Amino acid sequence: MIEHLRTALCILLFAASAALSQDPLVARVQQRLDEQRERQAKASYSYHTLTLMHTLDQQGNVEKVDTFRNWQRYVNGSLVTDSLIYSSDAKRRERESKKDGKEGKHSQSVELPTLTDPAIECAVGPGADGLAAISFKPRKPRGGDVAGELLVDPASGGLRASTFTMPKLKWPVKEFSMKLDWTEAGGLLFPSYIWMQARWNAIVSSGRIRIETTISDIRVE
Repeated sequence: MIEHLRTALCILLFAASAALSQDPLVARVQQRLDEQRERQAKASYSYHTLTLMHTLDQQGNVEKVDTFRNWQRYVNGSLVTDSLIYSSDAKRRERESKKDGKEGKHSQSVELPTLTDPAIECAVGPGADGLAAISFKPRKPRGGDVAGELLVDPASGGLRASTFTMPKLKWPVKEFSMKLDWTEAGGLLFPSYIWMQARWNAIVSSGRIRIETTISDIRVE
């Protein structure tokens, strides 16, 4: 259950931070995101996650809901421990039990292109609740490129919420959208809530899911 969390952080820190114009607000936001990228790479921290995974049919109706509780720990920005605390999925519980009590360790990253100013069409405008909205999209999107909107505090440049889509999907993905709320703890930026919906159709598998994850008990070492 780490893929969507890794995706969220990578999209934010590696794509959005270099995607916009020289607007003064954008400059402040970009500076803060660049600082976060450097801090994340050196930081150690942990948190608990509660994930609801909805298996959907092709019409978007919910066929099944599984619940997962995990504890995750990162060292120097890399995930070193992903401990399953609870799972309503019997197959996953069985997989975890075969680890002989060892905690599952995973390393996963998402490769996204670094967007440059000339390649991005962007706009800054008013957002909800007094926030500013920074929207961006690639001028000539390729498969897998990300577009989206950041809601930020216009005074501090702090990120509060974000949405992401793919203007041009990359096989086998047929649908992708993500929404996130953000919070700060110990000087670091973390997603506090993640909503993601995706559909894929590959040669050996296909499916459609909606994932909702709440992050809590953040501890920065």
